[in-house]
Amino acid sequence: MEQIERPGVLIDSLPYFDQEIDYEGIRAKVDKLVEQKMRKRPSQSKRDYASHFPSNFELFKESPILGTEYQRVQQGKPITEMNTSRYELIELDDKEDEES
Repeated sequence: MEQIERPGVLIDSLPYFDQEIDYEGIRAKVDKLVEQKMRKRPSQSKRDYASHFPSNFELFKESPILGTEYQRVQQGKPITEMNTSRYELIELDDKEDEES
């Protein structure tokens, strides 16, 4: 069995940080395993990545508000500005100020 020389221990705050990749020979082994796995995996073209989804799938069928917003974005229309007039303060006449 091959003996791997390990450098000094480094405590790191990332619990899933793999330092073993830097050990001699490990990177080549990992690259080889990834290459083997990729060869076994069927290649998919970019066009058929969603072929398993139904073609008549309707987005936001349950939410008319989201459906309308989605259509607006698809059409490239700008968002409607919110009417904030009800939050504006009105100025009172001087007479009314004195009475209160």
